[in-house]
Amino acid sequence: MTHKAAFDTDISTLTRFVMEQGRKAHGTGEMTQLLNSLCTAIKAISSAVRKAGIVHLLGIAGTTNVTGDQVKKLDVLSNDLVINMLKSSFSTCVLVSEEDKHAIIIEPEKRGKYVVCFDPLDGSSNIDCLVSVGTIFGIYKKAVGEFILVDKDVKIKKKGNIYSLNEGYAKDFDPAIAEYIQRKKFPPDNSTPYGARYVGSMVADVHRTLVYGGIFLYPANKKSPNGKKASIPVRKKGGFEDSPATMTDRSPFETDMLTLTRYVMEKGRQAKGTGELTQLLNSMLTAIKAISSAVRKAGLANLYGIAGSVNVTGDEVKKLDVLSNSLVINMLQSSYSTCVLVSEENKEAVITAKEKRTTEDEPSEKDALQPGRNIVAAGYALYGSATLVALSTGQGVDLFMLDPALGEFVLVEKDIRIKKKGKIFSLNEGYAKYFDAATTEYVQKKKFPEDGSAPYGARYVGSMVADVHRTLVYGGIFMYPANQKSPKGKVTSYVHWLPG
Repeated sequence: MTHKAAFDTDISTLTRFVMEQGRKAHGTGEMTQLLNSLCTAIKAISSAVRKAGIVHLLGIAGTTNVTGDQVKKLDVLSNDLVINMLKSSFSTCVLVSEEDKHAIIIEPEKRGKYVVCFDPLDGSSNIDCLVSVGTIFGIYKKAVGEFILVDKDVKIKKKGNIYSLNEGYAKDFDPAIAEYIQRKKFPPDNSTPYGARYVGSMVADVHRTLVYGGIFLYPANKKSPNGKKASIPVRKKGGFEDSPATMTDRSPFETDMLTLTRYVMEKGRQAKGTGELTQLLNSMLTAIKAISSAVRKAGLANLYGIAGSVNVTGDEVKKLDVLSNSLVINMLQSSYSTCVLVSEENKEAVITAKEKRTTEDEPSEKDALQPGRNIVAAGYALYGSATLVALSTGQGVDLFMLDPALGEFVLVEKDIRIKKKGKIFSLNEGYAKYFDAATTEYVQKKKFPEDGSAPYGARYVGSMVADVHRTLVYGGIFMYPANQKSPKGKVTSYVHWLPG
């Protein structure tokens, strides 16, 4: 793994970058102080976000912010962190937060020359299902690690192939917006339609557009003709001013936690098992933790980008695909508990070496062609704002979150059930011109309810794990329908759907 992810010994950290920029501009060092303080807050927020499910920081705090959004517990904590760090930097004079009704004027003895506008935790309405969230800030003059520079002077592509907006509000769009989106989905020149993505976090959607190109829209509509009133530093989500105690008071740690390893061992003991499934799952968890680390370091370790081939479904293979595939195969082969491995990244099944098998019969690809009811365990790993594993051994679905301090997956929700009714639909509407009539009609009814009720909101990340997990947490509908272009759908149902 080290040869895939070599580390630079002369890295440009954010602190070093700001100091160099300040030296070029003959600065006073005040901006460096400000950004260092802001980075301290960001690192603390990052730690809190990653542990939120484990230390009970998910959920509603009980009020709404100035834009009318429900306040999350993490909003309160994040807002306090940013304010306290910026106050102590001796470089600010006014702080404007989306979470507070009034600007904060810094005391004279701590006052500097900068005004900072910020949203401490943009997209926090998505935090319960681990979708990416972020902090937004803007700095104006008055009228515990380092951040690494990974891309300098990034430019948006001149042309992309993705559009992003909440199509669940289609019935409220003005005609110009509706026509524009229609042309992206049904190009008059019969070219390939744009794909659709919509996370629902402005940071995530704008960043994807910046990296891949395309269009991100948050248009005014008939319901909100002036748009949302959060235009200065930020978009949505929020908290309120509070007087918290320390972070440890907010984040109590469990001394008798149920880790996934312990959970699997207890399940095996109840079933009087041989321990072989425990070995297998422990090996899979090792691979998942390694993949989680690689995903978080991908930008630093040059793991982004295309590997130069396509997989069995025709998708372009990314460098991370290759690394992740190798990790899972190597870990499972070394578990002494598998005989056949089927991966979306390989054209043929992987037959485990004989000396690492415990069965007498010669294994073959036919062993993998079994009905879904024969599955003894299934799950998925989600690499989002935290790393989560959903696992079922046939008795409900339980959720485990990775505690980065412990290196263990900890039980955070037991026997989770999907809501009977949700308010989100999820599919790639960029392929609308290929939908069959039934799918088109169904989606239309969700967007334009005949009974005059509120339309469903639209979300589509483009990762099945992320979209399915959000649906599991919030309820709603996730679809990957067959269409005129692919009348039999994608040929990955064995890998993606049977385990579900």
